Amino acid sequence: MGKKIKIFFNNEQKVSKLIFSAIMVGVILLIAGNGVFAYFQRTVAPSTGWQYGYGYGAEYGYGYGYGYGYGDSSSLWDYGFFGADGKASSVSAAQSGYTALIISYTTSYYAKNKVYYGTTDTGTCSTLASASTQTSFETGSNSITLSNLSCGTTYYYCVASEDAGGNVWYTGISSKSTVTCPSGGGAGGVYVDSTAPTISNINVAVSATTATITWTTNESSLSWVVYGTSTSYGKESTTSAYVSSHSVKLTGLAPSTTYHYQVKSKDSSGNVGTYTDQTFTTLAEGEVEVPVEEEVPVIEKPISEMTIAELKAKIAEISAAIKKLQAQLRELVITTGCTITSFDRNLKQGNIGDDVKCLQIILNSSTDTQLATIGAGSPGAETTYFGPLTKSAVVKFQEKYSEDVLASYGLTQGTGFVGVTTRTKLNTLYGAE
Repeated sequence: MGKKIKIFFNNEQKVSKLIFSAIMVGVILLIAGNGVFAYFQRTVAPSTGWQYGYGYGAEYGYGYGYGYGYGDSSSLWDYGFFGADGKASSVSAAQSGYTALIISYTTSYYAKNKVYYGTTDTGTCSTLASASTQTSFETGSNSITLSNLSCGTTYYYCVASEDAGGNVWYTGISSKSTVTCPSGGGAGGVYVDSTAPTISNINVAVSATTATITWTTNESSLSWVVYGTSTSYGKESTTSAYVSSHSVKLTGLAPSTTYHYQVKSKDSSGNVGTYTDQTFTTLAEGEVEVPVEEEVPVIEKPISEMTIAELKAKIAEISAAIKKLQAQLRELVITTGCTITSFDRNLKQGNIGDDVKCLQIILNSSTDTQLATIGAGSPGAETTYFGPLTKSAVVKFQEKYSEDVLASYGLTQGTGFVGVTTRTKLNTLYGAE
């Protein structure tokens, strides 16, 4: 027996070559086996730890590997889809002018997307007559604008998402009609839009150093605000998404200062709608504006003249108004002290930065997600370090907004890791969309 073992180790070079050859043959078989990376899929929801990826080949079965790096230290883990397949979700179409449609969609992983479309439903996504240019890798909610369409025409569309393994996932085919051409629209139903968006419902919410301006337009268009301390303005803030409900947050403002601003919106045909000059005044340092969307109901006649039924109805109306005001106070997000424009990176325990401090400020703005009541991390004593208190508060935040943060991953409990969906919700509350 000892002699056999000695012979085995004396031939270790041959054994190594044999093992290496076997591995190479296995790799070749997996690649040839109808695509071991046919699915670039993670087998667990986002969390820390190794993220496994697997694929399936009809002839050679499953192949496993560490597909996404360790924990959240690498963005590669976001390239694997989680769920039954890699199809885009929340696919919808919105009108933009007379000759454009904006196709919106969501992917929970990094994918390259394109829209197939045409005026005839072929029954198969990839065989529709036309296709947009494919995007670079993107994740979350995005959109593609289809331009130079015919007005008064029904278009069929779908979204094709290509994962990191080079595999394409197609949604079902949906339809959307462009609006009817105005008179004088020209031959063939092609209309050159020369009408600018109409701007209405302008509102401003201010703090000491920020102002969030909202408005609506009668068509999808870009959001655009020029502003400054005089009518010469000098600064501007724009977005790249075509929407009809607009929100632009201005940051880095001076406390107790009056600013002039002008709201603009640009549609997909290049027409710019402009509203007249408006002003707002920032709050003093430490002052907080409480939004009140509706007044407490007014009692129309003396109580002594009311019937019992009228009194009960009025009490119920006032109670409902009080509850609504209390809810608004609970939802008030105080961001004084934040110096970032948006949450642009994933965050986890151990990270340091101004975005961590802003995260703590937002978490502390609500008592049910507060880090601490006294000491480091408490309101007014936020730090730039992501420690255990911050992680615990993030878990509470994720569970509070579980429908927006956790549902797409099939989770019900928070992880404490600030990933894509958590950042999206934070940016929404922060006004950085």
